[in-house]
Amino acid sequence: MFTYIIQYYSHIMSGKARRLNASQRLDVISKLSQTNPPSKQSIARQYKVSEATIRKVWAKRKVIQKRSDLMSHETKKKKFIVCQEV
Repeated sequence: MFTYIIQYYSHIMSGKARRLNASQRLDVISKLSQTNPPSKQSIARQYKVSEATIRKVWAKRKVIQKRSDLMSHETKKKKFIVCQEV
């Protein structure tokens, strides 16, 4: 467990941390909007980003949701690719 934490934080501190795409941001907002939401830290671990990233997404949720509502159908098809299991 301890080595995992070191690897996780060294990955973040090295500047190679992942970024959330539009679909993931909306998913984070959805999860945090639930009546009994998971912790921001657990969501951050799930997406391999920092907890600060999750807090920023939550703070900007209205802008993010409005931006997705204003996207055309064609843009949404490009940005929100649904992966199908084979």
